[in-house]
Amino acid sequence: MSASEVDNRTRGFSTYPYLVLNAAEDEPVGFAVFRGRGSEIELWQAGVIPEKRRQGAGSFLLEQGEREMARLGYREIAVNTYNRWNIMISMLFRRNYRLVSTAYSERREDLKMHIVRELRERKELRYSLTEKCNFNCLFCHNEGLGKEDRPQVSDRQVLEILTEAVRLGHTDITFTGGEPLLKKKRLFFIMEGLAQLSSPPDLTLVTNASLMDWETIDRLRAYPGRKKINLSLHAIDEESFRIITRSERPGVFDSIRRNVTACTEAGLDVKVNFVVLQGLNHDTVAEAAWMARRMGAITIKFIELLVLPENPDDYRMYYDAEAICDQLSAIGDGPYFPDPRKREYLLKEDTRFVMEVQRLTCSLGCSHCLAVRDRTFSSDLQYHPCFIRSRKRFRIEAAGQLDSVFRQGDRIINGYAAKYMDSSPTLVQKEIYVPSKQEMFFAVDDAVAIRDYLERKQFNQVAALRFHEEYFRPHLRTEAWDRFERVLKIGWDYHHETRVELIYTDHEYFRTPGGLITKTRFLDPGGPLRQKSAGFARHFLNRLDFEHFMTLEWDIEIWYRKDFTINLAVQGPLSTLKIDWSESREAVFAALSASYPGRIQPLMMALPELMLNIVETDVTSA
Repeated sequence: MSASEVDNRTRGFSTYPYLVLNAAEDEPVGFAVFRGRGSEIELWQAGVIPEKRRQGAGSFLLEQGEREMARLGYREIAVNTYNRWNIMISMLFRRNYRLVSTAYSERREDLKMHIVRELRERKELRYSLTEKCNFNCLFCHNEGLGKEDRPQVSDRQVLEILTEAVRLGHTDITFTGGEPLLKKKRLFFIMEGLAQLSSPPDLTLVTNASLMDWETIDRLRAYPGRKKINLSLHAIDEESFRIITRSERPGVFDSIRRNVTACTEAGLDVKVNFVVLQGLNHDTVAEAAWMARRMGAITIKFIELLVLPENPDDYRMYYDAEAICDQLSAIGDGPYFPDPRKREYLLKEDTRFVMEVQRLTCSLGCSHCLAVRDRTFSSDLQYHPCFIRSRKRFRIEAAGQLDSVFRQGDRIINGYAAKYMDSSPTLVQKEIYVPSKQEMFFAVDDAVAIRDYLERKQFNQVAALRFHEEYFRPHLRTEAWDRFERVLKIGWDYHHETRVELIYTDHEYFRTPGGLITKTRFLDPGGPLRQKSAGFARHFLNRLDFEHFMTLEWDIEIWYRKDFTINLAVQGPLSTLKIDWSESREAVFAALSASYPGRIQPLMMALPELMLNIVETDVTSA
């Protein structure tokens, strides 16, 4: 590798070249080059001198490097290798490395493996200084802690609990809210106390920076441990900022940017948190990255919206992480895979600037929760093991309770992990493909009324999406097309607009006393075909002499109770319910319908045929 190529591949990193010595012989065994960024270090290049190549030499070399990198303060070491290096991979796994992600090489000949091991176990605790905030952001779920009034606890009691958490091995404390700078005196008191510990924990302040001042900056700079600011700024201009934060105070947006610049010029590490919202800021991802860099931030983190059951309408603002990555690939090199939740890109014009795409742990599923190792406290020192599936919480009265309470919380999370595994408690879910299915459809008189009714019947809303679909048929076609026994359409979930699919299906219809059973079979055994774009798919079908004849926009909700799922879909004036058909499910649904005070009527024609009749009637009326 030439010197210029080495320089190019290590720009933006701290590099550490080493000759590794055998202590017994005091002579080189091999070499290692590490490159680091933030708290992570990568074993970039390594080798054993041929005459020293014997069993255990590679493990010895790695052990020496791990020890040295830990001494320098790095918390995690990563190795990127290929599946053909089976001896090395086996050695890494024996040393308790874990596989984080895989990807094909450029020629798709090999599988690239990202394998990591922690040099210092990172255990994070999140403490909400207050659940109150001076903004009222559209999407805020307040760390899942709610905004109710809470009993007051003393500053000293908070410090005692946090000190005990550090003694139990917690290395990172994050101060959140609400807006934590509404409680500056408490924050400063806690920081002063933690600074007196023999090993002060790392601190992170999650703030909107509207209340940042020089006193806060000086206090942070004086703290002896590592510290950083996570700035919540979800807009690139004053108008978008006003809409998202619902703040009417003039000049706040520019004031925040000045405060952030002051922090970075004072030498503090600033990361910008940017929640991506469909229709509000999703098309400003690149501009947001450049804005963060101009303010002096070292990182911008783009975050998927967390859509919780108590805020189901938020799904309309959801924008998928993959779509964010598509935008970043145009301005950044990557992706890199630090952990299952995260993708990283380096800005091409400045590889020191990192752009992260973050999926929240809850969207990955309950089995991932303990792997993150963070614990959340509300301002009144209540510990919340899980704020979505369970409202179980533990009030901490004395520091001595902490270890026992953490163990109880871990048992709760372990129980959810065993029960739900990779199932996510959020409302935005990934569609599961099945090659064939049988369904029944029903018209319902009032979408709002049926939602209320399903809740009274102990159904829970578990998913929500908006779906666009365009129907096509051949100019010269058989009766099967007119009877909708064959259907071809392109569509996309608005949460994943870049994921355009071509869906080609056969249908059979069976009339029963309870309604029309629709049997659907995908003609491509692999399921829907991914397309480059909607324009490409339309052009492709036009070249095959297909005509477009109907466009539909659906709002879809999925409701669930004890192995029974109901889909509620709304398109214009029509609201429909759908169930996966079996005789037992039909009987359950019939009983459910009988007690509904409004009208639920089975559809006796194919759903696309009904929709076409409605669309054509609307056109004629217009």
